[in-house]
Amino acid sequence: MQRPVFTMFVFFLCASVLHAQDEPREKFRQLSIHAVYVHPGLYIQHSLWGVVNDFRMLAPSSLLLKRDLSGYSQRRGYEVATSPFFSAMAGIKFSNRQKSLVRANPILRIGLSYFSEMDFTTDLYRKETVRFDTLVSSQVGQTEYLDSVTTSFYNMKYSSAQVRIDASIIFATDPYARFSLFTGAGFTAGISIHEHTEISYYSTTNIETVTGSTGYISTQLPQLSKYSKEEFENKSNLGLSVFIPIGVDLRLGQVNKFWRRAHVYFEMRPGANFVFVPEIRTIKNAGVQNTIGFRLTLD
Repeated sequence: MQRPVFTMFVFFLCASVLHAQDEPREKFRQLSIHAVYVHPGLYIQHSLWGVVNDFRMLAPSSLLLKRDLSGYSQRRGYEVATSPFFSAMAGIKFSNRQKSLVRANPILRIGLSYFSEMDFTTDLYRKETVRFDTLVSSQVGQTEYLDSVTTSFYNMKYSSAQVRIDASIIFATDPYARFSLFTGAGFTAGISIHEHTEISYYSTTNIETVTGSTGYISTQLPQLSKYSKEEFENKSNLGLSVFIPIGVDLRLGQVNKFWRRAHVYFEMRPGANFVFVPEIRTIKNAGVQNTIGFRLTLD
């Protein structure tokens, strides 16, 4: 009696295994969107300095640049320039070859970025001093010198905003933990909007009364001040950057379904930036993008 019961048990066990093997496994897509990113930030770089000939090519019809600029000094030095940017991206995960598992790493982020106007500048200045009178006090014998001091400035600025494709591959330590670290590699590439060149000139004249070896009194003559400005449209340029994203991610909640999916993160992107300006040359620079972003996972 026990033998038929055992035989039936083995039969049903084998039938169950075969039936389970025949059931189709869940298949995942090769690519699936798992998150959306809102990515505002600030791009920090050193100031981009040009030369006068650059701006003569950017603004060939400028009347200000047709003047004799000999005797002017060009301002140089290391200065930090900042410009805001904004990105909106989707995060994409990959399945394995059998499409039976969605991999945690890597994550492809791809979207669009807008970079506000980044400047390429040159500054010239000249100071002319002409002594036109000498006064001697009859009481104390003190001598005063009257000087006419004229200071002239030229400012030249090329600006353009950029819309670019923003793509990067990200590897995270543990995407499902409360805290995770991530890094990877990425690039941006796109085209400019609102590209233009501004040329401005400003001069002031002061009367300086010089007493002794160190003291003087300066009085500005506003009626002699001069200001003029020209603006020119330019051709579209192309932009490209490569960078290494480095950051830390914080999951905002552990219990509530929405807050489990919500993340904030801090990310730095040290890298190199290239702007291909058709009128002159390729402008190269290094900088760092810094952002505090928001990520919402969909899985």
